[in-house]
Amino acid sequence: MLVKSWLGKGALILAWSTAAGCGGDDDNTPRQRPRDAGSDARDAGNLPVDGSHDARDASNVPEDAGSDGAGDSSADTTAPVINLTGPTDVVVDCGGTYTEPGAAASDNTDGAVSVTSTGADQITTTAPGRFVITYAARDAAGNTSQSQRNVFICGPACGEAGQQPVNLSTWARIQYELNSQPDGNWVLGGDNLSVTQTVNADASILLSDFEVTDTAIQGGWRMGSSDDDDFVGFVFGYQDRGHFYLFDWKRGTQDGAEVGMSIKVVNLGAFSDGGIGFDAGADAGPDGGAPVQLLTSDLWPTAGSANVQVLRQNGEPLRNSVPWAYNTDYAFFLEFHPGSFRITVNREATDGGAPTELVSWSVQDSTYQNGKFGFYNYSQGPVTYTSFTRRDTPGACSTVLRDQ
Repeated sequence: MLVKSWLGKGALILAWSTAAGCGGDDDNTPRQRPRDAGSDARDAGNLPVDGSHDARDASNVPEDAGSDGAGDSSADTTAPVINLTGPTDVVVDCGGTYTEPGAAASDNTDGAVSVTSTGADQITTTAPGRFVITYAARDAAGNTSQSQRNVFICGPACGEAGQQPVNLSTWARIQYELNSQPDGNWVLGGDNLSVTQTVNADASILLSDFEVTDTAIQGGWRMGSSDDDDFVGFVFGYQDRGHFYLFDWKRGTQDGAEVGMSIKVVNLGAFSDGGIGFDAGADAGPDGGAPVQLLTSDLWPTAGSANVQVLRQNGEPLRNSVPWAYNTDYAFFLEFHPGSFRITVNREATDGGAPTELVSWSVQDSTYQNGKFGFYNYSQGPVTYTSFTRRDTPGACSTVLRDQ
């Protein structure tokens, strides 16, 4: 029992009584001192386990502070979604004006959020090129997202802007030893920007040292005076000496080789199990075996062979019967993209007028997605290959399918 005594000036003395009848044992064992009034808010660690106490139940104990925030499963971790207005790739012709179409963003929590952009002020249309505009959005929780738009400057108004002359001094000869004529004799011009194949020779290629894809290439031919009428042209998508595209052009019909232009796919061993020739001058074959190479019967006839076939577009063979002429300047244009390419050949005017288009083929074929470029000659000399340039041409700037 708790006994209270006052000692004056407001002092209070508390004492425990050990008298019987006060809840103690008869042996006067002292009782535990009760908690003072300030300890009324019990913590979960001192809660009694029996139900006789009027203590709070554990379900009412406040959550640990560390679970507030990062541990909350309802926290917003989703970034806004940016939607570009208009296409992802925009093409502007040289000299044109780019108009920014803008973008919008939405967030799963905040709804519409603002979008900022950078890069549009760097766009110039004086020459071909590619510019990137970056869009960014941020929600109230700090989640961010970005999206980009490509702006390509290209088109007819660009003319020759962006074309780069190519130094031919690093190119290499690929020779087919057909044992009927001499090897090709490729002689560089003094500026290394032109080359002449001087003799009637077995099939030969002067091959670039760079890959060609998403690229536009221009060049020209001039066939000097001769009594011969055989092949000039170029290769592209070159993988090795048995796998490439071939554009060839013949002046006259002879022994199965017909006058005119054709586009062929050279695919050694792909069309048939037969027709594969062997030659010590060729590249090593599979697994270091006997070298394989194309034969006269592959490269000469217009009809092709088990290893060489004329490409078809809409069921029709890509060939014509237009001959080339001596001492006449011709210009060719090749635009090559994975899965498609375009070839145009013009005869240059002698009086300063407009060139005459002889052929323009737009082709969809995916046999070769990339590869090297090279000048081709089979039994025709002298032929000068000149005015060769290249220009990067992204797929968005492709003219291959634009006019179809």
